[in-house]
Amino acid sequence: MPGLALLLLRVTIGVIVVTQVTLQLLHEVDPKPGSLILPLFLGVSGTFLLVGFLTPVAGVFVSIYGLGVAISWISVPAVNVFDSKMGSAEIIAMSVAVALIGPGAYSLDARLFGRREIVIPPVSRNPES
Repeated sequence: MPGLALLLLRVTIGVIVVTQVTLQLLHEVDPKPGSLILPLFLGVSGTFLLVGFLTPVAGVFVSIYGLGVAISWISVPAVNVFDSKMGSAEIIAMSVAVALIGPGAYSLDARLFGRREIVIPPVSRNPES
């Protein structure tokens, strides 16, 4: 069940980010090569989140983008998924959570690098203590 929850979280963030990039590229009036770099990186990060590849890196990039939008470092077009500070805060929180928790069982990272599980052995108590 935790793997399905992480899948849902990753897919939600990925769809929101890919939608933002699509809207931004469709409404770009005079695209310049420099103005396309950030949306393309964001689109790649959103796609990586969708499939669960390099999840921590993609999550950090999306959260930095959301932070930039929230404090107005990054100008966005009029059609914007991150249209409010609250919407940006939600994206930041979700992408940081995915970056810290990891991709989950249903991801490309799990298939390529294997699932990671830390097993802590029980502590044997010394009868003298």
